[in-house]
Amino acid sequence: MRVRFILLLCLSAFFFSFLISYPVYSKEKSIKYLPRDESMDIVTTKNLGLTVNESTCPPLDSILKELDFCQNCVSWSSRCPPGCCLKKVNNKWVIQCTPEDNTKYKCNPAAFLVNSCSRVDCGQYKPDCAASPIAIPSCQRKGCPDPTINGQLNKNGYYDSSNLLPKFTGCDPNPDAPLSKWPGPYYTVTPVYGKPPISQFLGYNYGVTADFSKYIDDCHNYSDAYEQCVYDTYCCRKNLCNACDDPPSCANLVANPKCENYDTGVCSNLQSKVTDCLMAGVNGDCYSCFKEIETDPPLLYKFVARSREKIVVAWQVTASPVNPGDGTTYFYTQVKVFDDATGSPVHESFVTQKSLTGSFTIFSATALDKKIVDGKEVYLLEPGHAYTIKPYYFLPPVGQGLSVRIDQVQLIIMRIRE
Repeated sequence: MRVRFILLLCLSAFFFSFLISYPVYSKEKSIKYLPRDESMDIVTTKNLGLTVNESTCPPLDSILKELDFCQNCVSWSSRCPPGCCLKKVNNKWVIQCTPEDNTKYKCNPAAFLVNSCSRVDCGQYKPDCAASPIAIPSCQRKGCPDPTINGQLNKNGYYDSSNLLPKFTGCDPNPDAPLSKWPGPYYTVTPVYGKPPISQFLGYNYGVTADFSKYIDDCHNYSDAYEQCVYDTYCCRKNLCNACDDPPSCANLVANPKCENYDTGVCSNLQSKVTDCLMAGVNGDCYSCFKEIETDPPLLYKFVARSREKIVVAWQVTASPVNPGDGTTYFYTQVKVFDDATGSPVHESFVTQKSLTGSFTIFSATALDKKIVDGKEVYLLEPGHAYTIKPYYFLPPVGQGLSVRIDQVQLIIMRIRE
């Protein structure tokens, strides 16, 4: 209520200022200007809850789609600067530090996972990216088996048991890695006897089997290759721009090579084409794109024009997007004035727009003043004619399934008769 009171007060002050600007004449002077009368009417809806969807607009369909694409390209480029995050390979953009850039950045799955094999945890290890080659901490290979025998040698230098196992048989490998835990056997076990004539039993001699030894080598090689790939990629990315931490944007740029042809200047020109078409009025191609804000009962203002009458129409729309966008799509409004006898529009306001990033309020105004007929200035509204004022909207069909919830619409009409 307070905002409405202030609004009415400001509008009244503005228009009544014309009255107090006239000079006061003495009785002997004649009055050269007729006095004016002014009035204000308000038509409003509250708690409307009206949901409107994307409008069809054939004249703008192709431009709007290109504009949406342009704005997406600019947004992706701001998050993934092509000159830093991307590079050309065989005349195509690829994301730097990825397998498409260089196969050395194609990392296989880790051999072991920290949550199931804590010994491979290297903490917050940061490699020296200036080194060549980049040193790795060799943490992953700690999950591989240790062939050291879990036993003590006897006085003869052999083992007394033939069933000894390695000190560490290895962690369970990552299911996504091409490794499986070694099931055994681990060793070849041979009894050892003294030289004749006294063939005394001295113990058991252990040797790592060839297959187990190969398994350990393969495990070490795979683990080290994984770490080398991870840290090579880390250092590669570290040398890129800080803005390269948005993989989806980079992927979108690579998938849409035509983005090379779009920048903020192109988007601005396309937006101007949209605005020019929407502002062209009844004789323009986009006249039918605007849809009436249909309420029950209908929100409109009917009146019969008086002689020498001007009208100022202010409109206010409070709304919110049902599915907020990224700021590249706008909601447009305007008011139209129709001659009831012919049904033809006699006046269209300019178009206002708001970005669909969150709840918003549109407040604007337009004046029905005079027009030029046969070189003469006459009042736009013809005395005795009935007119209707209606609010309109346009939600571009950009193919995102956008919709807007309109909560309140208000028309404020100031009638001024000179």
